[in-house]
Amino acid sequence: MKRLLSGAILVLLAVSFVQAQGDLERSDKMTLFVYPVQYGKHAQNVTHNRKEWTQKEFYEIFVLTFQRFDFITLPESTNLSEFVTDASGYMDSHAKEMVQKRNEEDGRIGETLVTLDDLKNTIQNSYLFVPKFNRVKQEKDDDGNTYFEMEIEMEVYRVIDGEKLTTLHVGAGSVGTLFGTIMNITANAVSDVESVYQNTVSGYFEELKTSIRKMDEFSLKALVTMSNYNSFHFDLGKDFGVRLDGRYKVWRLNAEGERVRMLAFGKVRDIEENSSRAQILIGGATWGDQVVEAAAIGLNIVPIVGAIPMELKGFDQFADGAHYRLPDGNDYGAVVWALPEDSKGYRASIGISLEYNTAWITGISELYLMAEGSWVPVSNMFVYNGNIGLEKKYYFRRFGLFGIVKLGVLGIDFMETEIKGDDYVDASDASVIGIGGDLGAEVILTPNVSLQGRLGWYGFPEQHVISAISFNDGELHHASVRSVGLTYKVAVLITL
Repeated sequence: MKRLLSGAILVLLAVSFVQAQGDLERSDKMTLFVYPVQYGKHAQNVTHNRKEWTQKEFYEIFVLTFQRFDFITLPESTNLSEFVTDASGYMDSHAKEMVQKRNEEDGRIGETLVTLDDLKNTIQNSYLFVPKFNRVKQEKDDDGNTYFEMEIEMEVYRVIDGEKLTTLHVGAGSVGTLFGTIMNITANAVSDVESVYQNTVSGYFEELKTSIRKMDEFSLKALVTMSNYNSFHFDLGKDFGVRLDGRYKVWRLNAEGERVRMLAFGKVRDIEENSSRAQILIGGATWGDQVVEAAAIGLNIVPIVGAIPMELKGFDQFADGAHYRLPDGNDYGAVVWALPEDSKGYRASIGISLEYNTAWITGISELYLMAEGSWVPVSNMFVYNGNIGLEKKYYFRRFGLFGIVKLGVLGIDFMETEIKGDDYVDASDASVIGIGGDLGAEVILTPNVSLQGRLGWYGFPEQHVISAISFNDGELHHASVRSVGLTYKVAVLITL
């Protein structure tokens, strides 16, 4: 009797709690009507093969990895305004032309036979995407590398009433541009025109997909089914395309069902078919709380300032006004450099790092591909440092530890070199390959902003940046730069 009474009390408390919060939401499968990719009059350099690839890539990104939707493909002959105005009537006339597509368990897209009634029932929870390339132009940069300028839009309609919810735009200067550039560099595809086109399109499509996932109509919503101090479980999984390291927030709702306070923020660490576990990084969650996807493209921008070791040696002998000739046999005449003084110690380093989470590719949580560039202020020289590497992070609620291994280049560019002509200016620049690493700690301030401290090591060996023969003694003289030792840096991480 006591057990029955206790159970009844718990049920009443749970019901009261849910009522006090308003209506909680859980995502249901939606149907997406897909309109073929359109091209405006300013979409140049888009060959038939590129159009075929683009349509296939659209399905790859918005179907294969977007399990929250089932799909119905609209024929190319579809009159868009007619369909939006009266979808039900349009289906009456064109039901035989429509094919519903579902994401099968083996990852393939399978066609499903549907009746007219089935098609009409989908209207209750269905949407229409209309992608259009307004502008495509193939260009070349100063180094002769091909790039593409693009402007793409996506019209999003709710089918049941024909309302246009929004028109999403991506183009030059957007995150998709940066994302595509990173893919081109990491794939070493800058010289392959077709790869550049494809990576550019994929970058913009990923940005559009992230924007769609951020819309309230499409963001995944679930309920907390279990929780403890370090994690919470919710009732969506592989069936809805939940990804490793996916970002989710837990909300407190008011009586009207509005989200009024974020209770917790976490990232997905384990995924089952119908459920997932998220590690809590901020706050805490309890049974029955509302879980909402906090979509991000997976790219972090990290401004960094710090100090790196640098030794400048042999520059004093090349004093301003001293005359030398170069040892390469060419007649440049006397060369005069404006140079820094010899020194050994730490120099300021100002830069930025880009981190891309590869968990969805590698299956390894918090594994990042990183690219970093920095500037080292040195008088009369432009000193730059660029690195690529791998980064692994571990989190303990708001606090994180990470390690980075990287390979890079330290480069020197003389800002003032007075010679007869400009032939030697580029040849006088120098660079050396080196390695490095960082160990760091991170404090999460908000779901999108963290502070970091980094202790690292640089190993860029000595490089001669000047070799010249003095008119005075006829001897060959050298000046060199070296950067080996510990590094100290602080950074702000911003998640896009």
